[in-house]
Amino acid sequence: MERVRALVVRARPLGERDRLVRLFAERRGSFAARATSAMELKSRLAPRLMPLHLGTFSLVSTRGGLPIIAGAEIAFRFAHWRRSGRRIVLASLFLATLDELQAPPEANAQFWQLVLNLLRTDPPERALPSLLALFLHRCLELLGLNGDARCSLCDRLLAPPQYSARSRTFALASADLSTFFCRRCFNRKYGGQQVEVVKVGVSDLALLRRLRRCPLLDFARLSLRPRQVAFIVGLFRQRAQDMLPGTVDLLASVAAPMGIPDQELPPL
Repeated sequence: MERVRALVVRARPLGERDRLVRLFAERRGSFAARATSAMELKSRLAPRLMPLHLGTFSLVSTRGGLPIIAGAEIAFRFAHWRRSGRRIVLASLFLATLDELQAPPEANAQFWQLVLNLLRTDPPERALPSLLALFLHRCLELLGLNGDARCSLCDRLLAPPQYSARSRTFALASADLSTFFCRRCFNRKYGGQQVEVVKVGVSDLALLRRLRRCPLLDFARLSLRPRQVAFIVGLFRQRAQDMLPGTVDLLASVAAPMGIPDQELPPL
């Protein structure tokens, strides 16, 4: 028997009596387990296998099949994330990201710590959009976003501390947002070649730097405007659409209740 500390990210019926449970462990990542007879009314295990429950699960290995959950000791239920519809959909986004993630143990551990740190907070409703933006930004950095907002060739800071909010200055980013270029270096490198890039305004680049400097648990101080959150949502869609397609699809149902407009990144 194996004991694993994990977070329940999803659970659904499996046949008439059993339940299929998706768990996420710190370095192991996302995996499935079977809870036998968990659909029966008298089951003592079923109430412990709810999404957002964090605990230690006893797993019994089977030959060629899913491990069986023999017991569960729940340490935290994070019930405060069920107090409102906006909290529920945001917590669902956290769990969907973990459930869909396919990453090495080191990255699994980073996403695990990110989500648990946020689940342990009890944010006011007005801070939920800023929390969404900071979560997506941290995910983007773990997925390879150039959070420094510097030109990859000349290393020039693309969003200086002092800039005009009305400035039309912008940077060019590769389609996967892993590389940024100033216009001069982009023209020198690619000239008249056909290259898929997106334009990112200088104020948005400054926002990226601001989010990177913000401690994770200080999200309430950000007070981001809907358009700023929409920009981060657009970045996440652009970067994660191939790696986390289910999470990207869920974004619309998370952003809409928060009044976040639907916004695409502008192509060149």
